[in-house]
Amino acid sequence: MKLTNVISSEQDIREKILQREHQEELVAKGIPETISYDEKNFFSRWLRSSNIELIRFNSIEEDGEDTENTDDSSIECRYIKAVASCEFSTRQIKNPTTKELLPKNERLNTAQIDILFVESKNEWYCIAFTSNFYDLKRAKKLIGEFYIEQIPADYQVSSELFDWLFYKYSKEETSLTSDITLDNIAGFTGTVVSDENRFQGRSDQTADLIITKAFIANRHPLTSILISLQMSEGSLEFYLSEISGGMELQITVLQNSSLTQTVTSHETENIISIYTLFYVIPKLIEVHKTEASSFLSKKDSFLSLMGIEVIKTIMAKNDITIDQLR
Repeated sequence: MKLTNVISSEQDIREKILQREHQEELVAKGIPETISYDEKNFFSRWLRSSNIELIRFNSIEEDGEDTENTDDSSIECRYIKAVASCEFSTRQIKNPTTKELLPKNERLNTAQIDILFVESKNEWYCIAFTSNFYDLKRAKKLIGEFYIEQIPADYQVSSELFDWLFYKYSKEETSLTSDITLDNIAGFTGTVVSDENRFQGRSDQTADLIITKAFIANRHPLTSILISLQMSEGSLEFYLSEISGGMELQITVLQNSSLTQTVTSHETENIISIYTLFYVIPKLIEVHKTEASSFLSKKDSFLSLMGIEVIKTIMAKNDITIDQLR
């Protein structure tokens, strides 16, 4: 998530965000009026935060040369790691026998969420390590939703990007840049009619499966894609989801991902997250934008050929003749 320009320094992170506390009142019928404030409310607080850290990756120029010694071309970020503790209610809040409100410690859940505050190109972002929708909501309330704004265009992932990646992979044009190679497309999700009608596939041969080609040829929008990338720094396999409302970029990195860069003072999850979000994804979006016009001029014929392949396969498998289609 992108933080607003009100947050412009490490001091702002520590004073305006990491000093915050958020509370939510228990809402239910029959709560005694005498219940104390602490018993009635659930609190989200910051448990701890790290010193600010600097992490730098070597950029690869388009001629394929490693620019390790050129400061202007390296990818450099600073980050603070913080841990949030968020309280929320269990489903059962009353004694099933007496119907009296249970003591808070008997109706309390607590989620601990790791959050990175990252500075990249003089802008501050936050990365919440959670796949739980409600934990993300709690984290955003603790951070302060008024400090969160729309993600810049450099991070705006769309279905068009996914279509382009399928096109590149199908045409065996897998060298996306001199440093990034599209090794595989192993899964995707998409919408058939509405958000209630979702389709998903997962296989090492996803891009070659006829059902995948049928989905894409029918021009159903893709909502996420599982891609494997090879780079000089290592290999990544991750789900990349379409941004909803322009506010949150969501990725799910698989455990077999690794980077060869030896930054021993940094935790692996921090290195991979920052590298993926602040180098790999903007680079994919940049290359897609460069090729967007060319791709659009080829897209219709590409989808038509894919549709013909689907039809021929179905006809062959079911002994359907051309006459039967008339």
